[in-house]
Amino acid sequence: MSHNPTYDPELDYSEDHTAHYYEGDRSGRSTPRQYTNYPLGDQYNSSSMASYRQATTGPPQSDTAGNGKSYRYATEATIPEDEDEADHGQMADSRQVQFSERGPSSSIASKKFGDEESSGSSLKFKILIVVAILLAVLWVIFMALYIREMTTNKSSESTTPSRPNSGAAVDGSDNSQPTQPPAPTTPKRSKILANTIGKDSSGKDILQYTLENDKNVKVELLSIGARLNSLKLSPTGSELVPGFTSTQVDNTNGSVLVDADSKFGAIDGPICGELANSMHTINYDGETDETTGEVKFMTTAANMDVVVTYSLSEDNKITVQISATSAGNTETMVDMCSSMFFQLMTGTESADDHRLMLNADNHFASGSPTSVGGIYDYRSTKLVSVLIDYILLGNSNTLRINEDFLLNGAPGLRKAAELQPATNSPKVTIQTNQDAISLMINTDPNYSVQGRTEYKAREFVGLFTHSAPDATDNRKILKPGSVYQSTTVYALP
Repeated sequence: MSHNPTYDPELDYSEDHTAHYYEGDRSGRSTPRQYTNYPLGDQYNSSSMASYRQATTGPPQSDTAGNGKSYRYATEATIPEDEDEADHGQMADSRQVQFSERGPSSSIASKKFGDEESSGSSLKFKILIVVAILLAVLWVIFMALYIREMTTNKSSESTTPSRPNSGAAVDGSDNSQPTQPPAPTTPKRSKILANTIGKDSSGKDILQYTLENDKNVKVELLSIGARLNSLKLSPTGSELVPGFTSTQVDNTNGSVLVDADSKFGAIDGPICGELANSMHTINYDGETDETTGEVKFMTTAANMDVVVTYSLSEDNKITVQISATSAGNTETMVDMCSSMFFQLMTGTESADDHRLMLNADNHFASGSPTSVGGIYDYRSTKLVSVLIDYILLGNSNTLRINEDFLLNGAPGLRKAAELQPATNSPKVTIQTNQDAISLMINTDPNYSVQGRTEYKAREFVGLFTHSAPDATDNRKILKPGSVYQSTTVYALP
């Protein structure tokens, strides 16, 4: 009797854990054959019997009979007695093993199939994750395309004029309405307050205008000299420029504004810096433009029709524009400027501690531009006192420092200077379309002018923008019909 080398997947296990194998001829039998018990885990002759081992959690064991089959090993199985033995002689790879729940060894088989089920579930879970990620990516792409489409539609609607309603009313009348153009947007302008504060020597009213923006910056202007008389960053803030009180302006009892030294904030001309000038004493006509938020002063002097325009922006920029047109048939020398003096130090009366930067590679020495260097080099910020002390050291009798610098850059509005105190008080940045800037400081120890307070020497720093003189000190020539134009901007924090 020979052992069949084929492993039968439907084995009957007894309580002593021995396997029953068929013996004898397996063909044509309809009843079970005799079974022989073989202990589990024994190694059988490879020429006649497949190797059989108790099932573990590892992979299926290979057939040692040499037939190249891998078998599943079960710990318990039964063969129904009413079935033909031939039906149970199948290869392990062609039929599924049926397990019973009997015997302690059934847990081993359950564990084996549990591992296989777990492996399958893990694969399914991974597939689900991949599918979910793909769906999420598709959703993101869809939403991005949708948002872009909506944005494009809105842009098209905003640039396409709306059509009038062409529908008719229920009663048959035409219900269409003409398309109304959008209301123009007007830039916000400063508030302007106009007042009369006295009269000049001829009895003409002296006008006072106050510009104020939403940041509470206040600029006070006077028609005498078309001057900037007061500048504050807040209603209760410190004065940043010298000026005069209303009582001092009123010429009923005599006004200090007629004094030759009272040029604080006034338009100086026709030639900037000339002592013989008289335009700072003229009482200009004044008017306001509520649309543009501008104050304009007008006069005719020195054979020119002159207009001076002031404005204050919401970003704290004060713009001064000076224009002049020849009033006759002769040429006129013109180089007007705004005589702006600053005192930015809070609680001090000295200009020495101001720090200055000038956008200039050259200054004028004897009327000709000379490269700056050493003391005159203010391209980087440094104290004003450096230059003051140097000049006074060379000549202690100097009564007024007046140095001209040639500005860098192409023609057009550009930065000219920055002036700031040594502390964290406000900085002023100056821009202009002019060619040069003058630094002026009064150093006369006997200097005194009564304004809002008594002003002394070395108290203020003067910075005036104007045309650059050539080697012979010639100024711009205003020909008949031509226009002189100057623009300077003072930007505050």
